[in-house]
Amino acid sequence: MIITEQYTLEKDDLRGCIRICSQVTPYCPDCGILLTGYDKRPRKVIDCAGVVQWYLLRRLRCNDCKKIHIEIPDFIIAYKQYNARTINDIVKGVSESCPADNSTIWRWRRENHPPTLQCLSSNDMIEFTQSEFKGEETY
Repeated sequence: MIITEQYTLEKDDLRGCIRICSQVTPYCPDCGILLTGYDKRPRKVIDCAGVVQWYLLRRLRCNDCKKIHIEIPDFIIAYKQYNARTINDIVKGVSESCPADNSTIWRWRRENHPPTLQCLSSNDMIEFTQSEFKGEETY
């Protein structure tokens, strides 16, 4: 996956979507070889008002390692239907209005702020006897 920050948006009336046109030359993130165009695929993105917008994203192929990479703009988060701004606003607590289900919002918050593990301090060290460590029971 290649995330591009320099791009233009062009309306494609024939397909009813918006094309992402990158302004930079894409290179394979795995081997560094120049990528060539493979095909395009549609991708839907939902904004904070619940409006669905379709984008046409380029898929690129590396002629060396034969991997296919998709080029996404920075306002789309990989594997998410909602745009980056909507997700970031909900996670940071800036906005509470979102068309997503409560379980989806809960998952975004959990993914971005996982619970911390409580570490034992040096005073809380548990001492084992040799027999307990070996799994033997002593009475």
